[in-house]
Amino acid sequence: MQRSDYYAGLDLLRFAAAGLVIADHFGLYAWGYPSATGPVADAAFPFLAPMSAIGSVGVEIFFLISGFVIAASAVGSTPVDFALRRAIRVFPALWISGAIAAAALLSTSASPAAVAGDYLRYAVLSPVGPYVDGVVWTLIVEAVFYALIFAVLWWRGTDAFGQVAKGLGVVSAIYLLILIAAEAWAGGSASAAHAVALLGRFPFKVLLLRHGVLFAVGMLVWRGFDRGFTRRDRIWLAVLLAFCTVELCVDRPGLAANLVSLGLWWASFGVLLASVAYRGWIEHFPARVPLCRALGRLSYPVYLNHYTLGLVVVPALAALGLPRPAVFITALTAVLLVSWLVMAYPERALQATFKRAMTGWHARREVAAAAP
Repeated sequence: MQRSDYYAGLDLLRFAAAGLVIADHFGLYAWGYPSATGPVADAAFPFLAPMSAIGSVGVEIFFLISGFVIAASAVGSTPVDFALRRAIRVFPALWISGAIAAAALLSTSASPAAVAGDYLRYAVLSPVGPYVDGVVWTLIVEAVFYALIFAVLWWRGTDAFGQVAKGLGVVSAIYLLILIAAEAWAGGSASAAHAVALLGRFPFKVLLLRHGVLFAVGMLVWRGFDRGFTRRDRIWLAVLLAFCTVELCVDRPGLAANLVSLGLWWASFGVLLASVAYRGWIEHFPARVPLCRALGRLSYPVYLNHYTLGLVVVPALAALGLPRPAVFITALTAVLLVSWLVMAYPERALQATFKRAMTGWHARREVAAAAP
């Protein structure tokens, strides 16, 4: 499997996952003030209330996709090239979207000094918050996964990806077993309740313990399509998929939320498999490829821009006396428009600049290596 392979289905899946996260957060926004943590009675869009327990599955879909795509993108790369390409992909939109979030917060009379500090932590993907936009936590988890792939490339190359995926999956599965055991005992034991609170803290996400099994499954799917699925590979995949199911049910209240979230994630897993297995089918519909690519590219700035911007825009529109449907449509349109502008202009320009710098760096290295 070559790094240049394109999977249109994965771009569509990314956009759908971003939509789920947007629905989750829009369902949490307050009507009269900028907040996503207010009481249910203050919710701006009560019809989205069910998404508060379901929409976050979009993040778990993103992690599954990343396990596959990042493993595939590392083929034929040196560790340094891999790291540079990831940085060029991640940081331009991150910096621009963070500036937009900072401007939105400043419009609410937030402290400029506090916003500046929050932006700096956001811009460098600091594992210690707070940030101008809370969704950045997933980018920090992704960055740790990239660092793992970088280290493996430096150590043994892509040949070790299968072993690393299994190791990551096992460590994550052990963590999940400990977590659910602690939750089972939490009702009758203060120490178990304390353990649950401790295991739920952000460092366990940063260390890939909470979501590592999702990345691992994506990596194993890549390896299976790249080298063929052996019987042992299928067993490993089945076991880790079972733990993905466990992870998806942690912290989600109610049977309905769990079943819907599981259905969405498993359907996404099916789309991943179909997108790879039948990628040649897209060649019969070449006109659709640009649209798929555009939606795939748009999903990242949409994800970065929707939370803080929506948080501020919704109550601002409500203050104008607009009805709820109009506020919802206008706020969502604003998020999509701002995200498209970020993608079409400053993100593209910054990426082109960094790519030229990367090409120049390679040229200088080649000249230096050829010099007597």
